[in-house]
Amino acid sequence: MKNIKLLLVLSAVLLIASFSVNSTLAYFSSHSDAEGGKTVVLSHSTEIVEKIDNLNKFITVKNTGKSTIFVRVAVFYSTSENVTITLEDGWTDGKDGYYYYAYPLDPGQTTSTGINAAVSFKDKDKDHDFQVVAVCENTQYVYYGGNEPVNAPTYKGWHLMEKEGQ
Repeated sequence: MKNIKLLLVLSAVLLIASFSVNSTLAYFSSHSDAEGGKTVVLSHSTEIVEKIDNLNKFITVKNTGKSTIFVRVAVFYSTSENVTITLEDGWTDGKDGYYYYAYPLDPGQTTSTGINAAVSFKDKDKDHDFQVVAVCENTQYVYYGGNEPVNAPTYKGWHLMEKEGQ
């Protein structure tokens, strides 16, 4: 009698297990095929191009990487210097310490316009030491929901870069 009960319990367990085998096999046998391909290159880098004329520094940016990017530039100088920043067409002041170039830069492309940092001194008869430093950052040009992004402080690419610490 014990053997019959054991046989019934084992039969019940096997019967229940057999119902789940089909769905489990379907899960493990599901597959998909794809053909073709496209190389994706995610490296991006820039070079600041500076032209100096007397006390004026004209700043442009060149994309030296292999993918399309957006750029922004910060200009640093001593508070003892009187520096006037003039932005040409395509550049905007983000009011966050950066100047943003509105257009994406393809590999090898340089900004068509630039930023002019003009230094002036009240006492022009004295020799003065000064330094104006430009720092450029870049982020990948990314589509969001089929819409072209616009380079601005609110552009999602800048927030991604800040989170990743690039």
